[in-house]
Amino acid sequence: MLCDRLLVVSTRVGGVPEVLPDDMILLAEPRIKSVVDELRRSIHLIKVGKRPDADEYHRRVSAMYQWKNVAMRTEKIYNKVSKDPDLRLVERLQRYCHCRPVAGVIYGCVVVIDFLLLCLLAFFRPAKNIDVVPHWGGLQNKVHTEGTVQLSHLQHSYSKETDDTI
Repeated sequence: MLCDRLLVVSTRVGGVPEVLPDDMILLAEPRIKSVVDELRRSIHLIKVGKRPDADEYHRRVSAMYQWKNVAMRTEKIYNKVSKDPDLRLVERLQRYCHCRPVAGVIYGCVVVIDFLLLCLLAFFRPAKNIDVVPHWGGLQNKVHTEGTVQLSHLQHSYSKETDDTI
């Protein structure tokens, strides 16, 4: 509810904790009692007048989530992930075994089914028959005022003019 300038209560399971600073969110463990405790804490903070300054939150979030900043953070994540080594199927299954007992088995079954489906699709549509997307050259390409994107191997026209960075 940050968009409504309200105090945010969330669980520590990924997503929200990574995108908001610690002082803008109350984090609970992913258990009902913990979530209820953090909700009670947030209500108490508001009742005693320690409610966060909504306008200050709005200014900070507006600065944090401008398109250029979001694009740069996303690019950093993709670059980090792309450097991770590719794991063989057996290695992936071993990692899933370290999840909770039931969930690990379910995840492992889903991975095996996905792998078999991929093999089946590769049989009917081999990779050599799939077109390769040309390299775009990174985020440095600009849309020129005449409405044409100049890329290293490709040119694409737009119906409206813009100065936005791709």
